[in-house]
Amino acid sequence: MGLHWLISALFMVLSNSEIVFPEGRNYDFGKTAQNVEVFHEFPIENTSSRKIRIVEVSTACGCTEVEFPKELSAGEKGKIKVKFDAKSLGTFRKHVLVITSCKDQVHKLKISGEVVSKG
Repeated sequence: MGLHWLISALFMVLSNSEIVFPEGRNYDFGKTAQNVEVFHEFPIENTSSRKIRIVEVSTACGCTEVEFPKELSAGEKGKIKVKFDAKSLGTFRKHVLVITSCKDQVHKLKISGEVVSKG
């Protein structure tokens, strides 16, 4: 566990970002059945010494919805929950833009997968 903590701390210092996504910004749902809603939670962490607001979250289309905390206190962790409504068959790649109160910080989360017919 000590090595994992050290690597995480080093990443935070080198990335110079006040908001980090410790499990990454990409998620692949793999194959999912048509007309099924799928969900993924992206852990988010405020590594700064001040409160950060999530000013806006935008999605690529109406098939994607997002729930998110409005703000994170210094050191606080939270989750951005993304829901994808798998209506259309085929491969999908969608993104979610997260805009924070930090200057010049726009974060792009990506989800992908393949919608297949049931049966």
